[in-house]
Amino acid sequence: MYSLMGDYLQGNPYYLLDREVFNVRVLGITGMLLSPFAGFFVKRWGELIVLRFSLSIALIGLFFMVISNNLWFTISASVGYVAGISLTFPVLMKIIGDLGGEARSVASALYAFILFVGASLGPMTSLYFKGIAGYHGALLSLASCLFISCWVAFLSKLLREKSDASFSEST
Repeated sequence: MYSLMGDYLQGNPYYLLDREVFNVRVLGITGMLLSPFAGFFVKRWGELIVLRFSLSIALIGLFFMVISNNLWFTISASVGYVAGISLTFPVLMKIIGDLGGEARSVASALYAFILFVGASLGPMTSLYFKGIAGYHGALLSLASCLFISCWVAFLSKLLREKSDASFSEST
């Protein structure tokens, strides 16, 4: 997202300099301030609710970035996106650790590997989509991925209940 945004902010209508784009990225760090509180949020509301909330916040931030034509609103939306994503990672790590059971370390290592592959390929892929669909189209492609993630998170309890019911019926 920041690769796309930086490129976009340096062009029409903003024409920001490299240093100004850097400062926009620095402002995004404020969105990370929620991350240390992930454990508290999970204890209070549960993993699934926090996961759904954080993915929704990230999705809303991206959506507002797509519809915005105001620099400060775009920056604020990017902070919301970062807040949602930074809260998502520790919650997912907890869920993966819990689901991994005795293979927790392998599951966590696989999650970290996938995370780093995504962090490496994400900027290139985003810029590729920008070349095809423009800045807003590329953000919409990112939002589509987040929407699918949200959808899975909102359905996950329903799917778990159905699988538990199927298991109970078969035994």
